[in-house]
Amino acid sequence: MRAFERGEHRDAGLFAAQAVVQLGLPIAADEFLRRFVGWVSEPLPGAAELLARLRRELPAGTRIGCLSNTNALHEERILGWLGEDAFDVRFLSHRTGQVKPDRDAYTHACETLGLEPPQVWFADDAAVNVEAALAVGLRAFRARGPGDVARRLEQDGLLPTGSLTSRPRERVRARYARRAGSPGRPPSSRR
Repeated sequence: MRAFERGEHRDAGLFAAQAVVQLGLPIAADEFLRRFVGWVSEPLPGAAELLARLRRELPAGTRIGCLSNTNALHEERILGWLGEDAFDVRFLSHRTGQVKPDRDAYTHACETLGLEPPQVWFADDAAVNVEAALAVGLRAFRARGPGDVARRLEQDGLLPTGSLTSRPRERVRARYARRAGSPGRPPSSRR
């Protein structure tokens, strides 16, 4: 898997055949490949809205980047959902040859951006990747979704606080309260 993510194997069929053998899977390589492509689900709810908010509200000159362990098959799906211009810069493992949590993945991104590690904010859902980024000196934090990213950037003063897009739970409660005349609970939870 790592070799495919590093871009060392570009032949998807060969990768699938090797994966089936190495993992001892009871399926054909083409079936594995079909399932593998489907592993990447749609972006998390709120991801596109967060990217739009970052474009609007981050300080001028701030670049939005993506550092991801991925491969050509998944890249096509992700860019199809988010669009080619979702990120100003992309550090995709199959293109750079660098994978998280390897130190080189983070240092390569900083060097390419021309920034010192403390000038870079990094969010990831995997603790091992966050720990590795912190060790390099990035302002890294664990995020389980777009709301976590927005809240952290608000706490650090990069985004203004109080935006409705940063508090989806409150936005939903307010919408239900207007519809049902309740004190903010969804209609199904009223007694």
